[in-house]
Amino acid sequence: MVLYRRLPLVVLLISTVFAIQAQTKLTLSVGKPFKVPLMGYNSDMSNTPYWSQSDFSIALQSLYPKTLRYPGGSNSLYWNWQKGWTWSFSELVPFLQEKHFEYEGKAITTAQHLKVLAKEKKSSNSFWRQLHRYNAKLPKYNTIAEFSKALNATQSNGVFTLNVITSHLKNELEMLKAVQNQGIEPKYVELGNEVYAENLLTKHIYPSVDNYIDTCLKWSEKLWKEFPNLHIGVVGGDKNKRTRGWNEKLALALQKSFPTKQNQLHFILHYYSVFKHPQYDFNTPAGYQQLVAFPKMDLQQKLKQWQWDKTTNYSTWVTEYNIIEHQPYIINNSWAHALLVASQINQLIQQTSSEMFHFHSLGAESFPVFAALHMMNKNENYLLPTNSGLITLLWNKLTKNADQLYEIELNTKSWIVNYPQKSNKLPNNPNSSQNINFEPVYAYMTSKKNKRKLIIVNFTDQKIEANLSKVLKSCQMEQYFAKLNAIQMEQEKSMNVNGLVELKPYSISLFEE
Repeated sequence: MVLYRRLPLVVLLISTVFAIQAQTKLTLSVGKPFKVPLMGYNSDMSNTPYWSQSDFSIALQSLYPKTLRYPGGSNSLYWNWQKGWTWSFSELVPFLQEKHFEYEGKAITTAQHLKVLAKEKKSSNSFWRQLHRYNAKLPKYNTIAEFSKALNATQSNGVFTLNVITSHLKNELEMLKAVQNQGIEPKYVELGNEVYAENLLTKHIYPSVDNYIDTCLKWSEKLWKEFPNLHIGVVGGDKNKRTRGWNEKLALALQKSFPTKQNQLHFILHYYSVFKHPQYDFNTPAGYQQLVAFPKMDLQQKLKQWQWDKTTNYSTWVTEYNIIEHQPYIINNSWAHALLVASQINQLIQQTSSEMFHFHSLGAESFPVFAALHMMNKNENYLLPTNSGLITLLWNKLTKNADQLYEIELNTKSWIVNYPQKSNKLPNNPNSSQNINFEPVYAYMTSKKNKRKLIIVNFTDQKIEANLSKVLKSCQMEQYFAKLNAIQMEQEKSMNVNGLVELKPYSISLFEE
């Protein structure tokens, strides 16, 4: 795997309007307003250095996160916040007995029994796989005191995923009070992680949405009693037969019980673009268009399947998003991956009322996917942003401390992207043939008092001349671009941009007044 390296910086001093040989002329005007989302990272420290490690802390700051999610994703199902790690086999056995959890009609009575089952059955269900994985890792003890160092270093907010599977409300309230004792006021919590999953334990604890509704109502009432201003995310469902009708029933129950708390309740969505082999050949024009338009087609299908329209009285928290692909990881860390992440962000904003985004995740020392920072090799690229990490970094900069977000209307012509019917040769396509209208360039602007920022993503293989004068005054530009299969990006920075600019093919550009 070839890693990103920082290329020489090209500095262009632009003081006058210049002529650009471009094939497209782009005009911009301010369009529809959106809620400014909080943007950050899923932060499973089991895969990263310690929060207090100086070079890692500096790398975190350079990503400009507004939020960090604690303790991560599936590890929150087994999280013991007092020690800052997941429950061990011996610690988990009493809980399984308390909840009358059985496997093949038999109770699990010893830690050794649980350990053997986790190893033998890890390929059969995520419950065994997760137990085996977390107990095989060397603990790093991500305590509240340790995590607070990351929040203080980045001046970001913690989003605390409460353990609604192997813990109790009293215990989780004590965790939030421990956060408060670190001088950090809890603002955002999630009532669990993916409790709709076909994990043996989550199915046992929450066999239906009614059980989860009971937890949401009881926990929310107690949480608000201690922390009246707390924002609470509930897990959206409708992802399998067990959770049919989940979103509608949960939304109605919340509305009935908490009619005045609508702005403090949010539905949690996890979105991954999943690719099976053979994948779209993004080195061909048609395959590339199918790849970058995939989030629009795929998200439309999934939101309909998940009955996300039943959650419209509440905003959406996207607390995990990225791609999933299998070895040999053709898309991962390529520039095409970066553009795909840029497409995901745009589609999630357009198709849901998203107010929070967590890219999954900061990275890992042994796993190449889900990485915002290079951690696989301790060379000159160590802890520098990956290509997909760069996209999130620029969106973080765009939205950080902003109080308004606007879509920018552009005079571009849509692509019509065709997806033939799904087959063995086309495993990523929809069940029936579809044509998708896809905007090959998008832009958003944020403002804070009299300061404005603009982001433009050019998915095309053409140079584009853009006139910024209608939306921005004199500004600075940073632009990144590369070939689609490249791991190494190129960048240009410009001072005193005023009026016309050139957008490179396959580029993302950030402009700041």
